[in-house]
Amino acid sequence: MAYDLTASIHKGRTIAVPHADKERGHLNVCYVDMSLEEAYQLLFGVALEEYNRGKKPSRQIKDYLKHITAQYEEGERKLQEARSRGASFKEQARIKSRCPKPYYELVVGSGSSDAYNGACRCGGDQEELAVKVLDEYMRDFQNRNPHLFVFSSWSHRDEAGVPHIHIDYIPWTDLEGRGLPVRVSENGAFKQQGLTTGERGDSGTIAFQYQERQALSEIARKHGINIVEGKH
Repeated sequence: MAYDLTASIHKGRTIAVPHADKERGHLNVCYVDMSLEEAYQLLFGVALEEYNRGKKPSRQIKDYLKHITAQYEEGERKLQEARSRGASFKEQARIKSRCPKPYYELVVGSGSSDAYNGACRCGGDQEELAVKVLDEYMRDFQNRNPHLFVFSSWSHRDEAGVPHIHIDYIPWTDLEGRGLPVRVSENGAFKQQGLTTGERGDSGTIAFQYQERQALSEIARKHGINIVEGKH
């Protein structure tokens, strides 16, 4: 039997689920589990040493993660101010690009809890089919996105609804520019992956989500699932 199911790829938000089923916790899969601090040291440790070399202590960056976090928080304050005075999308995008998030999260799932009488939901008759699709999708994610460093990724099957994967990643670039020779930059990461950004500053994200939706659709099709458009 072939299934027509929707797919969801949500970027940048975590869904709090207090009602996880502890008896199904053993079904969750960890693909990678590294602390954010470890990931920053691995990605940027050498570049930080190079950046600081020869600089006065007052000009050095002691902790790159704290530096990016402080920049992001200041950027959020400036962004709120810009929105309150009706700033253009271009100006808002410029603020965002200068103050990147320390990391981003992607939540990926297919189907809905009521489709085909719940066949693909957690505990449903076709749960394993949905899990196979997501597993294949995740195992090639880093190959598709070499400039998105995944430091934490888990598949969840212990929650109400359908199986899904959380992917936490740090976008990085080594293009010539200000700051460290290797640094956090979503725009730079997308550019190096061939996902260009437009004047609104969001087409890089749109192109990325389109790429990932296409990848998920192709994998699902091999398993007899046709990804169709939903209402989201």
